[in-house]
Amino acid sequence: MVGDLVAEARLRKQRVFPLAFHVDYWDRHGWRDPFSDAAFTKRQYDYGHAFGLSRVYTPQMIVNGAEQFIGSDRALAERAIQSALARPARVALSLRLRPWTGVGPLTAEYEVSPHLTSLLLNFAVVERGLVRQIERGENAGRKWRQDNVVRAFGTVVPTGGGKGIAQITPPKDLVRENASVIAYAQYRHNRAVQGVAAADLVGEAGR
Repeated sequence: MVGDLVAEARLRKQRVFPLAFHVDYWDRHGWRDPFSDAAFTKRQYDYGHAFGLSRVYTPQMIVNGAEQFIGSDRALAERAIQSALARPARVALSLRLRPWTGVGPLTAEYEVSPHLTSLLLNFAVVERGLVRQIERGENAGRKWRQDNVVRAFGTVVPTGGGKGIAQITPPKDLVRENASVIAYAQYRHNRAVQGVAAADLVGEAGR
């Protein structure tokens, strides 16, 4: 379903930017997810605490940091996304990537307006078209395709009147032709997303 959302948004130039954070608490069940990260698990638990949940679960979808539900519910996801698209962004965010050699940190120039001290600015490097064969566990034997998998993630506090640069180091095996940087401004106190921008590492300009 995430793959469908990504493909449709890119085809229609919709401002829909899914982020697939792979948690690591399933890794002990026989097959390690190569894209899982304990930091993403902690992020999910932080969201669970913010929503007042007694537990976390997968698949979980969170839309604009403000609504959460079972991520496999396509109809509910589409309603939540359309509702979010109908509301104007409260923050204008622009993003420009400096040329990157594929080694070391990637540098992104950003501008956020208005510059609010209550905002955090998150940067996610995502990759599309990742295919893996699952070897063990309850899904053994299945071929697994994922899109917009978060390969690197970082957060900065906007400074300099809302203008600045951020650096994030993608993994060495990142396929640049399938990768993008998604930046989004989020309130610290309730995690509500207020603005977003994205740019492909190769080809497409920021949008």
